[in-house]
Amino acid sequence: MINQRGSSFSQALHVREPNATPPIGLGIRASSVSTARDSYQTLGHRRRNRYQVIIESPLAHLTEEEIERDVREFHREFLPLVNVDRLLRAVQVAKDIRIYDKVARSEEPHAGQGLPVQLTAEEKVALKKEKDSLPSEPTMLMVFLTVSLAAFLQGFVQSSINGASLYADKFGLDTVKPPEKRGDSPPKPTLNDWKLGAVNAAPYLFAALVGCWLALPINERVGRRGAMAIAACLIFASSLGASFCTSWEQLFGVRVLNGIGMGIKAVSTPILASETAVGYWRGTSILAWQLWVAFGIAVGFAFNLIFYLAGDRPLFSALLRDKTGELNPMLYSLGYGAVNFFFGLPAIRTIDTLGRRKWLVVTLPLMCLFMTSAALSTLIPKENDARGGVIALFIFLFAAAYSPGLGPIPFTLASERLCSISHYRIGCAFAVATNLLFAGLLSIFFPSIYAELDDGGTLGLFAGLNLVAFILVFLLVEETKRRSLEDLKAIFAVKKSRFTRYQVVEYLPWFCQRYILGRDVPRPELYLDLIWGNQADPTNHHSRGDDAIEIGAYNKPDRDGIGGQGLFNTTSPFSGIPARDTRRASGEDDDHW
Repeated sequence: MINQRGSSFSQALHVREPNATPPIGLGIRASSVSTARDSYQTLGHRRRNRYQVIIESPLAHLTEEEIERDVREFHREFLPLVNVDRLLRAVQVAKDIRIYDKVARSEEPHAGQGLPVQLTAEEKVALKKEKDSLPSEPTMLMVFLTVSLAAFLQGFVQSSINGASLYADKFGLDTVKPPEKRGDSPPKPTLNDWKLGAVNAAPYLFAALVGCWLALPINERVGRRGAMAIAACLIFASSLGASFCTSWEQLFGVRVLNGIGMGIKAVSTPILASETAVGYWRGTSILAWQLWVAFGIAVGFAFNLIFYLAGDRPLFSALLRDKTGELNPMLYSLGYGAVNFFFGLPAIRTIDTLGRRKWLVVTLPLMCLFMTSAALSTLIPKENDARGGVIALFIFLFAAAYSPGLGPIPFTLASERLCSISHYRIGCAFAVATNLLFAGLLSIFFPSIYAELDDGGTLGLFAGLNLVAFILVFLLVEETKRRSLEDLKAIFAVKKSRFTRYQVVEYLPWFCQRYILGRDVPRPELYLDLIWGNQADPTNHHSRGDDAIEIGAYNKPDRDGIGGQGLFNTTSPFSGIPARDTRRASGEDDDHW
């Protein structure tokens, strides 16, 4: 029953001096609260039919007695060592989080008078840190580092899988070498090529078909940390076993074990990051997974290059003697991995401020453009030495657009509540399994695709897929930034058909009028936000969203019972109530709400 936004606040309460303020119960609201709640709901009902879903605190409709009973039961079962009165304070703040956030940011000394909880200076700092600091608690830094280390090892293992292809002949797989003449067509894959593809795809396929689904019962029995520990043991055993393999069959078997560990970790780690994060910065916590996977891949490519150049083959002399070209692709791969990591850094904070959806709709067209440019660059004659460099340039630009968008955000969305609250782990497993399954299938079938389509056709195919992805994101993907896991239940409650219709019929025409024609028209809203207010930025006390709260001193309610002249009066019993109906005061009609 406790909203996640109270986590830092709960910690501040726990370390505060026991007698700093007297403990309070939850049933102390004045009788005027009930009148105000009824007045507010009457006003709200007139506006609700304009929206598909109302986003409000999961505590909003509970009475004070119900909250107190639930909190005491939760305390008795899960948190017996925490002072129950402090826990009650934290829940009271979580219920009215928007009001108390404004109190914490207000410079008015009397702001918040009349509220059930009078915030101390330490508590105000803790509330502000939840929205302004990353991470807001020291313990979250440990979770962040754990997720990052697990991700780094995941990426490094993926690179080592590719690196083993350099020594395919050591496992009895003498693949057909690429043509020495640049004008020759790509060779058809041989049986050994199919075997090598199966070996390389095995980790992804068994991660998708076994590991991801095995993560569910393991998480149920031993938790997230236990599942990550089991995955680490499986990957360690498979990595050690790979050093003793002498045939492709042995390597295949070892990678089956490796894939199961990868699948368990790929599901468990993002879920751990999602569930332990403060709601406002959840995207950043999950982003650590993909960001450090990218870093692990880059480091893995670097090690592949080091091993290839081991002995008496310095880099420049190796380049001069490299008649087949098994070295240039390695250098390009290293460059791609480096770009993938460094251009993922801008998304660390902006994934929770700019948003997941906006990153996708901005970067996917760029990805399509750069991949199309790379495909068109293949029209440069193969005899031209600049051809490879031009193609590589556009591929690197593609990676730069991919890194803050389609790279990390699918894992972020997968670990959020794509399904109901009781089945979201299954939704995460399904999403991750789908991702890994297609990675494995691509490893197997790419040689055949490349043999049929050549350079330009293959790159053109991927450019088209990026365009398809952009259309699907625009029509089907909701924005989940700044939302607690509890809020997402309302976000995903909107039917996809209704969301798609809103995007095409309401949002797209508004976007064209606003940003193409330059008309100042009100933005249509699909959700009515009673927690933070539509379009309001809770980190900026100067922000004026649809339900912006005036900063001022406490005053008595006005004659309408809707709000007083200042901030946080006794007629604002929960987080959706504006202290004053500013739009009605300015003469605007209800259509702007």
